[in-house]
Amino acid sequence: MPKVSVIVPNYNHAPYLKRRIDSILNQTYQDFELILLDDCSTDNSAEVLNGYANNPKVSHIVINETNSGSTFKQWDKGFALAKGEYIWVAESDDWCEKTLLENLVPALDNNPNVVLAYCQSLLVSETGYISYATPSDQFMNIQKGRDFVASQMFGDPVLVNAGMVVFRKAALDDIEEFYKTMKAGGDWMFWVNIALKGDVFSSAKGLNYCFRHLGTVTSKSERTGNDIKEGNLVYKFVFSQINPTKEEIKAALKKRWLNYFIQRKNYESSQVRKEAFDNIASLHPMSKRIYRKMMLYASLEKVVKRITRI
Repeated sequence: MPKVSVIVPNYNHAPYLKRRIDSILNQTYQDFELILLDDCSTDNSAEVLNGYANNPKVSHIVINETNSGSTFKQWDKGFALAKGEYIWVAESDDWCEKTLLENLVPALDNNPNVVLAYCQSLLVSETGYISYATPSDQFMNIQKGRDFVASQMFGDPVLVNAGMVVFRKAALDDIEEFYKTMKAGGDWMFWVNIALKGDVFSSAKGLNYCFRHLGTVTSKSERTGNDIKEGNLVYKFVFSQINPTKEEIKAALKKRWLNYFIQRKNYESSQVRKEAFDNIASLHPMSKRIYRKMMLYASLEKVVKRITRI
């Protein structure tokens, strides 16, 4: 039986599939099966996927005859087919370094309580510009799931896409399935549920490349404000699960407001901007006070910058 089941759920990502699949097949760690799924793409994705039919690592190629309308239905299909002890959902428009599995699988093998292992992810634009790298200040670190969620997944997720994570298949048992109803925050909610079932390993190595283009669900969700709305739902869920301290709440609310500040210039209307603001302001009695302090600090910083130019 393979140690790892690698699931590639695809929809209309034909131009990126070869890069994605080859980055998996070229892994230095080779104890895996590859499950290729297509959700009735309208481009030539099926042709590209079927080109790998004779590769010994490919255990399944499933081409849907009708579109499922849900990323998570495709995930479920992959989970049901997976024979490995661990699962890696490798998104179809992303790619990775050849040492990703080599760096993450031993953490799961050597630590039975670890349910999730992840590396750092670099967000890459259509022009090849690296716009963001997930932060990590430790090369190797194991945290209790509760502490990881409180510090890394409360106000904003450090797990920005599935391709940076390998997790234990057994952690899927009895998982809260509300995430399947979400469009923008479903993967965030999913990882919170998995992490709370055990310990979490992180590597500081940037081994995953997340491709951000205008057609991605994330980009659309940011413009419509749905990213903020569903992020607030995750905030509320985490709050209900971990009994956060006052300092953890403050840190999480700051992250929610930072998301708002970053995204508000991209909102498609002033109404979307107002709704996003109101949604964050209503999260906690401290929320508006934290917003005012952040605005004050931002104003003071601008004044200091002006003075230093004189």
